[in-house]
Amino acid sequence: MTNAATLDRPAMKLPRPKGNQRLDSDRGERYVPGTVVAERYRIVALLGRGGMGEVFRADDLKLGQPVALKFLPSRVAHDSSRLELLLEEVRVARRVSHPNVCRVYDVGEADGRHFISMEYMDGEDLATLLRRIGRLPRDKAAQIARQICAGLAAAHEQDVVHRDLKPANVMIDGRGRARITDFGLAREAEAISGGDAREGTPAYMAPEQLAGREVSARSDIYALGLVLYELFTGHQPFEARSRAEALDERSSGPPTRPSSLVENLDPAVEGAILRCLEPEPDVRPVSALAVAAALPGGDLLAASLAAGETPSPEMVAAAPTEGTVHPWLAASAVAFCLLAVLGGLALEFDQVLGLSGRPPIVLADRARQILTELGYSSSAGDEAWGYVRDSQVVDRMRERPADVASLLDGGGPPLFAFWYRASPSTLMPNFFHRVARNDPPRNTPGSSMVTLDTDGRLVGLEVEPSDVSDSARAVEGSALGDGLLELAGLDPSALRQVEPQSLPPHFADERTAWVGRYPSDLELRAEAAATAGRASWLRVYSPELGEGRPRSGEVPAVFGALLFLLFALIVAAGTWLARANLRSGRGDRRGAFRLGLLIGSTTFLAWVVGATHGLAFEEVLNLFRVAAFSLLLGVLTALFYIGLEPALRRRWPHRIVSWTRALDGQLRDPLVGRDLLVGATATTLFLFLPVIWWELGTLLGVEQPALVALEFKPAAWGVPGVAGVWLSSLTGSIHMPLGFMLLLFAMTRVLRKEWLAATLFCALMTFGACLRDGATEPFQVVALLLPWVVAVVVMLRFGVLPTVALFSLAHLGILYPVTGFSGAWWAGGRMTLLATIVVVAAYGAWCCARRPAPTRE
Repeated sequence: MTNAATLDRPAMKLPRPKGNQRLDSDRGERYVPGTVVAERYRIVALLGRGGMGEVFRADDLKLGQPVALKFLPSRVAHDSSRLELLLEEVRVARRVSHPNVCRVYDVGEADGRHFISMEYMDGEDLATLLRRIGRLPRDKAAQIARQICAGLAAAHEQDVVHRDLKPANVMIDGRGRARITDFGLAREAEAISGGDAREGTPAYMAPEQLAGREVSARSDIYALGLVLYELFTGHQPFEARSRAEALDERSSGPPTRPSSLVENLDPAVEGAILRCLEPEPDVRPVSALAVAAALPGGDLLAASLAAGETPSPEMVAAAPTEGTVHPWLAASAVAFCLLAVLGGLALEFDQVLGLSGRPPIVLADRARQILTELGYSSSAGDEAWGYVRDSQVVDRMRERPADVASLLDGGGPPLFAFWYRASPSTLMPNFFHRVARNDPPRNTPGSSMVTLDTDGRLVGLEVEPSDVSDSARAVEGSALGDGLLELAGLDPSALRQVEPQSLPPHFADERTAWVGRYPSDLELRAEAAATAGRASWLRVYSPELGEGRPRSGEVPAVFGALLFLLFALIVAAGTWLARANLRSGRGDRRGAFRLGLLIGSTTFLAWVVGATHGLAFEEVLNLFRVAAFSLLLGVLTALFYIGLEPALRRRWPHRIVSWTRALDGQLRDPLVGRDLLVGATATTLFLFLPVIWWELGTLLGVEQPALVALEFKPAAWGVPGVAGVWLSSLTGSIHMPLGFMLLLFAMTRVLRKEWLAATLFCALMTFGACLRDGATEPFQVVALLLPWVVAVVVMLRFGVLPTVALFSLAHLGILYPVTGFSGAWWAGGRMTLLATIVVVAAYGAWCCARRPAPTRE
């Protein structure tokens, strides 16, 4: 047995031929020492000869440093196919830059023979070393093994498959470092097909490579297992040399266990080797870095951070963080989610949300009935309905909390209004969402819109006249008489008729107005108009809250220009960062592509599932609009991910391990499962802690204004509607937590203390929520603070993936209000959300509670 110092022993010198002549290499002759090649390189000695050519040591006279020159054999010097292989070797090898890979400089030509100039290493190849000393000491073998894994991972990161990894192609230089050499057979994975798959050394081929099937990075992992087997034991696992014998030997069963050849071999080493030698590629480790991480002392991520480097995404994914938890702990977390969900279903906040009235299908039928009573046809070519929240009423509730109860009890304008649209032609929105209150525009002759409160009282009417010469079928008496007011739930005797002030949006030949008071003592005004003897327009509102018109949402021109300029600057900055990271090799191109594809395809699928469709030309226009928007959103997402993700990978790599694995498709990984379980559990706290806090205040007799869920906007219902909402919300629920993580990261870098950054982050988020909800009392502030405390703990303790899971599920919780077993019309969407939380928790528990499969005998 030798020690590590043996590795520093230089390779034995080959006998040099006498004379100063060049001879035919096919007869064993070569360039003699002293020969100057290409007027730049002076030959020093022959280093070796193989099927791909001869390798000489030479001095670069221009740069004054030793190099290695690899020549094509003379017999194939003019073979165009062999020359192309040599050039391809240079192209492929120059893509891989790593300390554990031999560097290739350039290609040249001398005396009609092409050669490659590459880095010279003053050592010997691993095959020679193993023949000389048998096997390496345990610690040195582990060190060399990790270096080989790192070099192979660098090649795979560039999508390069070596295809000829063996001890003879691993050099141990004078400082004892492993360097992978000879990329003569290396190719991009996608470029390997047909007969190319069989090329290589049979003794070090994977079963699929021997059989001529698909060759991939997993094939190199198999060869890596063979090299490690020999490195730790000094023996080859298989003895066959021909292709047929090797294939039969690999098919007959696993090799002899390394522990039976070497006493006290570390079980982690044996497990890593045997997993590499699995016959099926899908069962082998996902990467060379995963193999390195399984070896003793294999935390390459920590080593990379200690060296001041930015770890690659593959290195982050291969971090030695397993994530498995005890099955009882995982089951307890699922049980906690289930109990929290059942507790949420038992809560009742129908009145607080102001949606305790009739379900939408009943309100739609009421709208049709009103149109019939006003003299309009009950049949329509197309119809749609939905809800709208009155922001002016919300503002009133925030400014004067004492008015909340009376407003929600029908004492004023409704917080939520139900709108119903009917049209003689197909209703097609101008973009990719469902038909909305104002989209498409209500300008089709014969179209109508009815607005009701949640109890079915008329609060708005707009009918576009189709033909004013039509005979009227109006209500008895005047078209703008008591019958119209009774449909609005108003007492005509309590109102006073006044001159109208507002103009209807279409032609009308009769107008009138009434004023009065709501039960809440708010001023009431009703403006109405009739066309051809039928009521065609009505608006019931409170002048104290505003003009009674929906806010247009139009942005002033100057503000719009500033927003556009800001957006352009952000895109430019993201592009610059992405370009810099790509040029430096830090950008996660694969992860960015998959994330962009997820966002773009989800956006498009949300339109397919949840939007309004019809046989109209607008459908084709919407198709192109949505496709373009989805593509743009996916590209921008990938761009910003490449630009910003390396910062997290450099400073917070342990917080993106599970996220990187998930993007890599390792959805059954125990760490991914654990973080999904954490995200689902945190969602229940995020959603229900404020509710529990409010309930606690009620029990303690704390006076509370009913401001809970004022930001709630009723989402779509029905299977297509709910599915569309869920898919469309996924985009924001991924962008938002990533943005929060980056903001918290930036604050940490500025303040230098994580606890200080976390405190400031929670304070800022709570302050914004207080401004939004008008919260001023300490009890209210705490209710708004609690969810952000949960979010920050998840971000700092567990990282990106559970944060994304938390906000994805919690965002859906905001779209559907809390309800109990009252059978409210929105209960289906809410119960689906709560069931999803339990399903995600159960899936995460299944993944993280699984134990690794036992190593086979």
